Amino acid sequence: MSTQNKKILIISDIGKKEGLGHYSRAKILNSEIQFYFNKKYKISNILFTKNKTKNNIIKFTFSFQDILNKIKKINPNIIIINTSKIFEKYYGSKLINFSKKFNININLICIDGFLRFNTQVNSIWIPNIIIPKKHQNKNVFFGWDKLILQRRINLKKKKFTKNFLISHGGSDVYNLTKKLPKYLFNLNLNINWIIGPYARKPKINKRYKNINLINQPKTLGKFIKNSYLAFTLFGMSFFETIYYSVPTIVMIPRGKENKILIDHIKKEKILVLEDLKKLNYSINKMIDNYDSYQNKVKKVSKKINFSNRKKFYQKIFK
Repeated sequence: MSTQNKKILIISDIGKKEGLGHYSRAKILNSEIQFYFNKKYKISNILFTKNKTKNNIIKFTFSFQDILNKIKKINPNIIIINTSKIFEKYYGSKLINFSKKFNININLICIDGFLRFNTQVNSIWIPNIIIPKKHQNKNVFFGWDKLILQRRINLKKKKFTKNFLISHGGSDVYNLTKKLPKYLFNLNLNINWIIGPYARKPKINKRYKNINLINQPKTLGKFIKNSYLAFTLFGMSFFETIYYSVPTIVMIPRGKENKILIDHIKKEKILVLEDLKKLNYSINKMIDNYDSYQNKVKKVSKKINFSNRKKFYQKIFK
């Protein structure tokens, strides 16, 4: 079968616990594949959620059976499983077994997980900078050049202002919208706080004149580009701010990530917090040594390089 006739199905999930990252990543995958291959692949998408809420903007399914039916209907050559660890736990084995029984030659590509299924799938793409050695294998791909990010926008920077960006993804698993405000009151910074669709709106009274709540923006690029500093949870938001060379404080709650990854980030001279207790200290430290932190993050951002992305797609699509 020629490349032009090949069909790709991208399976993603979204939710209060899962966040918005996989949905955002699916949009980037669609855009990249169409860009590199000039629409030679026919791409279909299905978005799964357990949260039965009405949404007129994003179309999704509540039924795992719908995913299986979609596979039967379009008979894809390639399935990209771009889902959370929650989805993997409940449906991973069922999905892989069904796909292989349906078509023994199907190319299964898993993103951001499924490492325990290493021998059952064709490729595992971890959009992260490092993984433990026990998971490293010839069909497991990771590194700075394997991050999945929206390309930088070329908007001109606005007149310099000390904008402090807060971005914790599409949800708020760690209840930051409740915990953060008391740490922001005395900051002499203009705060742009991104609020995702699965996060509660913070209770901000009249004293917090420096906080601008931004509800579900279509793109973060223009806010990141005009930021002086950033505070993020570890994940896509963190890599986005680094990509734009914004000095960033990243929160990685205890137990969320492995020590190898955390040490790797610290070696890049990025400030890492387990909780909010040292947030103000870290902000002041970064402001007092701003030029140093800015130079460091510029060096790190250069590691995020997409020059070999087309060749990588060709390799995993074989």
